[in-house]
Amino acid sequence: MGLPVFRFTLTNQPKLPPFGVFWSTQPPSGGVGGHPWSIDETPSVSLPAFGTSLLITNVTTFLFLPGTYDITYSVTVTAAGLSGLNFAFVSGSTLVGNDSTPNLSGAGTFTGTVSVTATQQADGFWITATDFSINSKLMTINSLTIVNTSGQQISEPDGWVSAIMKLERHPDFHSLVEFFEGSFVFYGSNGIQDGGIDYIKGVESIYGSDADLEILIEVSFDEIVYDTVFSGLLDISELQEVKDNKLEVPIIRNDLWTKFISRRQTPVNLLSRTDIDGVVSSVIDGLDVNLTSQRVRQVYQADYTKIKSDLVESNRQYAIPAGDYGVVSFEDVLLDEIKKSYNYVNTEDPEIPFETFDFEYAGSYNFQFNLNISDQPSGVLGTSPVGIGMRFQINDDAAITVTGVNVGTPGVDQSGRFSFDQTFVLQAHDLVRIYFINTSGGLVTFYAFSGNISTSTTKNITVTADTEWLSSEAKGYYLHDLFAENIKRTCGDNVFYSEVLGRTDTNSRSYDANGCFSPFAIMKGLQLRGYLITEKPFFVSFDQAWKGANPIFNLGLGYEDVSSVEVIWIE
Repeated sequence: MGLPVFRFTLTNQPKLPPFGVFWSTQPPSGGVGGHPWSIDETPSVSLPAFGTSLLITNVTTFLFLPGTYDITYSVTVTAAGLSGLNFAFVSGSTLVGNDSTPNLSGAGTFTGTVSVTATQQADGFWITATDFSINSKLMTINSLTIVNTSGQQISEPDGWVSAIMKLERHPDFHSLVEFFEGSFVFYGSNGIQDGGIDYIKGVESIYGSDADLEILIEVSFDEIVYDTVFSGLLDISELQEVKDNKLEVPIIRNDLWTKFISRRQTPVNLLSRTDIDGVVSSVIDGLDVNLTSQRVRQVYQADYTKIKSDLVESNRQYAIPAGDYGVVSFEDVLLDEIKKSYNYVNTEDPEIPFETFDFEYAGSYNFQFNLNISDQPSGVLGTSPVGIGMRFQINDDAAITVTGVNVGTPGVDQSGRFSFDQTFVLQAHDLVRIYFINTSGGLVTFYAFSGNISTSTTKNITVTADTEWLSSEAKGYYLHDLFAENIKRTCGDNVFYSEVLGRTDTNSRSYDANGCFSPFAIMKGLQLRGYLITEKPFFVSFDQAWKGANPIFNLGLGYEDVSSVEVIWIE
């Protein structure tokens, strides 16, 4: 094995607008069957039969350097017969390079790559669609990329020998990451060596400081087969001119990992039909998760009135005419997990009082309550009033009579004590009322009080509910698809891989077997609460998803090649 030989190549990539924007103007053909295309659409053109050719786009707002370009396309044709596309670079009205797709035979979706060489700088890019058959048809371009495959090979730049390439462990993702440190100094040509300065200045003058200028560093030990050492970008915005006609330019990584790291905190909408660069993106169908019913115990406890510090009980006085009602409201709420309970003024009412409870959930409800009444405050020297009853009522059903008994001695300490302990199966939003009723035929004046002074721990009312949330369905995503769809909208299509999360039926990529953590899915609380995913879209960043999943599954994340394609890999 000989000494290593390094090769350095500079390549300017066309920095075209996002795909949807790229096609956002009316075709200059006059729009036969065409229309202005929005960012969410792909360009389509109606082709009449019998060899008609239509110029369907004419990009004149971008310059292309001389070189060979790979044009990768996906096109859908709606009818049988032969058709085709021709791609051309033009300078003014002069053709400076063109080539066509193979004949597209029949209806369907066709993909491929055509290499077109621009022999000089071009200021236009044309696409022409042609129908060679007797069948009119609609042709739609689904996607198109233009990649410069030719660059300028330069001599070794100054600073290469002091450049550092190392591996560092990422603190969040637990994987080793390649790291490059260094700035290169580029110089001019002496006829034998070319340090690339003229190429760099040419790119800057045409495209500006935000141009994409790639640098590829390769190594060979036989000067026949070269392997990639590093692929990155020259940061033209930070270039500095130094003495002796030289340029110092920082080097940055230009790969999937760099893009992923810079965008991992960006929330994306998984239902969006474009990625964050405006490129058309497909939308997958989420996972329909069946949520079984759950029982949750909820408790409400309250006293009729608050007890004073001197243990003298608070009373509420009523004067209820014959046939009228008395409001029963529990003022001193000690625990309220049911929430929809109401407090009113404890007084007489000519109508049946409003509901005491409006229950949000269905379930089994147990009611226990007690209350005392007497013709004297707190029953001191009192007697139980005659003709006052107590009722418990659900909705507008027949009221249930609450059992009442007299306790104590008349004129000494007597009161009527009402007690209730029953369980009911209620539906969501059933209403419950508790009230007094005068059945005596005349006006009755009395006092109501809790009767729970001294050391008694009995509450005037306790409602114990075993509530049920009905079975429902919510939209979510397999964890694999959540990560994959997020990366698709930030870094590009089909660049995520995970055997531990993947399944034979995951949407973004299918695997030979189901991974260990493949059954796990993620949902938003809004969907759990019944909102449709179209009403409350699923916005999430990769970081948010990672911080939720990683502590549970102890995952690792890095980058690998799968079938010669670099992917973000989780295991």
